[in-house]
Amino acid sequence: MKSCNLVVAVVTAYVALVAVPARLYAQELQCPSAADLHVSTLEGEVTGFVPKGLTLDQPAQLQTAIQLLREHGMSSDDTINYLIALYCPVVSASTDGSHEEKLERVRQFADNVTRQVLAANSIQDIIYDVPLPPSVAAAAAVHAGDVGLTVEQWIATTVEDALR
Repeated sequence: MKSCNLVVAVVTAYVALVAVPARLYAQELQCPSAADLHVSTLEGEVTGFVPKGLTLDQPAQLQTAIQLLREHGMSSDDTINYLIALYCPVVSASTDGSHEEKLERVRQFADNVTRQVLAANSIQDIIYDVPLPPSVAAAAAVHAGDVGLTVEQWIATTVEDALR
């Protein structure tokens, strides 16, 4: 899956860079280039209308971009990769934040884009992005593992059970 490869590459780069002393690596991120993504002619024409950079942090702008790309036949994987390629260079060029903070920002964006694109495939689902304290997240992971579910499955089941 192309989107998984891109996310894995970003995470791998993060791990590799954290292991190297800060003075030995550049502060710029290694971002994919939107130009290197192979899109069809129709997809290429529509990408000029897609919001770019930090505006993609805004939920309405992100949804507009996802909808536009998907309506014009771009696959889920290509949509995810393309949006990350539009977002990452702007974060990399930013003078705000450390290298690690920039990596985290791109990782969070990649996670959000992946959830949003995949959620768009199933109109029946609504996805909530709810922050949890680390201790609560850890406890949820333990409970989920105890019953053989992912954290997401366990949370959904727990909420559904609470509403019955």
